Amino acid sequence: VCFGTSAVDDCGVCDGDNSVCTDCENVINGTAYVDNCGTCVGGNTGLDPCSIDCFGIYDGDGEEDECEVCRFEDDINWNSSCSDCNSDPDGTAYVDNCVTCVGGNTGNDPCELDCMGIWGGGNELDNCGVCGGDNTACIDCNGDPNGGVVLDECGVCGGDGMADGACNCDGNVLDCLGVCNGDASEDQCGVCNGDDSSCTDCNGDINGTAFYDSCEYCVGGNTGEPVCLFDCNGFGPSDHDDWDGVGYEDNCFTCDSNPDNDCVLDCAGDWGGEAEIDECGVCDGDSTSCADCAGVPNGDAYYDICGICVGGSTGEEPCALDCFGIWGGNSELDECGVCGGIGVLCQDCSGTICSNA
Repeated sequence: VCFGTSAVDDCGVCDGDNSVCTDCENVINGTAYVDNCGTCVGGNTGLDPCSIDCFGIYDGDGEEDECEVCRFEDDINWNSSCSDCNSDPDGTAYVDNCVTCVGGNTGNDPCELDCMGIWGGGNELDNCGVCGGDNTACIDCNGDPNGGVVLDECGVCGGDGMADGACNCDGNVLDCLGVCNGDASEDQCGVCNGDDSSCTDCNGDINGTAFYDSCEYCVGGNTGEPVCLFDCNGFGPSDHDDWDGVGYEDNCFTCDSNPDNDCVLDCAGDWGGEAEIDECGVCDGDSTSCADCAGVPNGDAYYDICGICVGGSTGEEPCALDCFGIWGGNSELDECGVCGGIGVLCQDCSGTICSNA
């Protein structure tokens, strides 16, 4: 309008009121603006626009946890999707076979199989190789596991047993009748329990040479008496040109003059008898009184703790303890150290024995 009063405002609008270019802070041509949260930001406000959270909500409280899952901070499942059993995000702790959280930052080691095949069990092999044992299954007589010291036949731990020639642990010996510590003894004639009569001649001299001649006179030896001219066969000087007058009867009533065929005493004291000392030193014995369990006289075989005849000439070894502590048992430790096991309790998922797979 010519000569009118309208003017152009700061926004370049004729007769305007500057509102067209005034920002939300009321600054003309300012750069402040209302953000998605309804707040004047930017420009001279000194404020930044509100942001959108991980849920897509402007100025929302949702955040990604360490597992990159969007949650609210007070969510009880915060970091749960990638946490190990120790609640460490992306941790390496795990629950072992004893249902205990181990590894990672726990400071705990995983439990192991004991010798009974029990995870986390406290059973161990004792010094005798017995699972859960108390070292008594293989103690020697001194009480030492695997000591090797044994009781001798006299019951003395580590002893030397009976003395040579003794028949018992008191050092006694067999008498001539084979009785241990018996009082029977040989007389001067070598006869057990004899009275010396078996070798006493007619003159009363032990082992003397006096004898009754054919005339039934005690002659010879220490008698100082001559032999009757007739011998035991009744022969005299007139009967034979070569008669020597020395024919006599021996103790088996054989009449001749040959001393080489005279009968002798056996061990039972019988003249001309056949009894002999056996291998056990027993007169007329059968060598069984000193036989070992294998039937060998004076042998070294013996019955072991399992009742089996071993040692000596048997060729057999004494029975031993198995891993269960049973004498003569056949149980053995498997590859996992389990007594009587089949080697599967320590296999990993790949079937390898005792690996860490």
